[in-house]
Amino acid sequence: MFKLRCLACVAVLLFSTHCTSDDTSPEDSGHDGGRDSGMDSGGDGDGDGDGDGDGDDAGRDAGRDSSVPDATLPDGALPDASIDSGAPDATLDSGEPDAGPDAGDAGDAETPCENTLPVLDLVPETLSEAGLYTDIASKTVRSSMLPYAPQFVLWSDGAEKSRFMYLPECEPIDTSNMDEWSFPVGARAFKEFVVDGKRIETRLVHRFGTGADDFMYAHYLWNDAETDAALITSGTEPSALIHPRGTDYTVPTPDTCARCHGATGGAQGGLPARFLGFSAISLSHTSSTSGATTLQSLSDDGKLSHPSPNLSVPGNDIERAALGYLHANCGFCHNDSADGVSMGAGEPDRMKLLLKTTDETLAATGAYTTAVDVAPVGFTWSTCTHRLYPNDPGLADTPTPPVLSCIYERMSIRGDLGKQMPPIDSHKVDTAGLAMIEAWIESFP
Repeated sequence: MFKLRCLACVAVLLFSTHCTSDDTSPEDSGHDGGRDSGMDSGGDGDGDGDGDGDGDDAGRDAGRDSSVPDATLPDGALPDASIDSGAPDATLDSGEPDAGPDAGDAGDAETPCENTLPVLDLVPETLSEAGLYTDIASKTVRSSMLPYAPQFVLWSDGAEKSRFMYLPECEPIDTSNMDEWSFPVGARAFKEFVVDGKRIETRLVHRFGTGADDFMYAHYLWNDAETDAALITSGTEPSALIHPRGTDYTVPTPDTCARCHGATGGAQGGLPARFLGFSAISLSHTSSTSGATTLQSLSDDGKLSHPSPNLSVPGNDIERAALGYLHANCGFCHNDSADGVSMGAGEPDRMKLLLKTTDETLAATGAYTTAVDVAPVGFTWSTCTHRLYPNDPGLADTPTPPVLSCIYERMSIRGDLGKQMPPIDSHKVDTAGLAMIEAWIESFP
């Protein structure tokens, strides 16, 4: 069974009221205002479907216009799972006819292009109906799904993730702006979370129309037998989301989605593309895995309107690691897009941690220009002095330089949603991520 699209509108209005009621200081709202990944959610960043409506029905429809914290994935293989997981039982359905980019010619009436999957008008109630698997019992992933893994991943409390993207065969991604891709109607992204070898949840983002907010967001909770996963709604028992299947993982509630993926006019985080972690920067890497999706492979396969070779991130290894971490775990909220978190006086105070394809030097990156040697806005509870760090050679001998960094301090906090970063959907500190930021701070003169 499915629910009608129009009910999602009601849920979106209710969700907007919920989100804008956050009574925090400018730098304390989200990622310093409203998170992640988005960060893939994730924090990546990563809530999925808006569940502020009444009961199961409203929650199910709300999944249409809220969001899955996306974003990205610490890349582990799913046990008996899908494509590039390396799992022994993994299978990929090859029974689908190939409707690649050249399968249809607009001028050839005898061979019209047909997309493998239709546009969804309704939110599937189960994962088996959502299009990822042709046979969910055997975990056979549909052959038109592209497995992908971003080079910079969103922290998701240690969960392993596998990601899949369906791109309609009859239209490429509009990449005329390489930093802000516009996906064709019908695109679907899936992200599966595994903890202690058990599938816990799978998230779906689907573009169903041409409007800026014509995106469906839903996430599904796997049953113990892993034969299917049910749509999480506002009517889902809260206890079912806390430590499911005997793990120490907590599944996000459906009302946190748009704080990662974005909503028009929200200025609380997100990106207009809505698909986080599937972008020029994220996919600009090489992979030894056969069939892995990269910017280069998408260009070679005709999936981009403006092809591009893989791009590079400026800086040395320490700087690139830190820039990439901030990009995937903070940049999906802290960016200069229409959805990016607005702080203080607005644009002059905006923190821009999302990498750009035009960044040629470390000093040109948003992380450097808006966080290094920049004082925080609206902080009253912390003794940190700068967003990232004061670039002051006189501090070289300071015993613990990270204590001056607001970013480092907030990454270190959990259990206080008004102070921790990301502010939602994370209950464990990412010690590896902290080490990357500390290494960069320690490298300053």
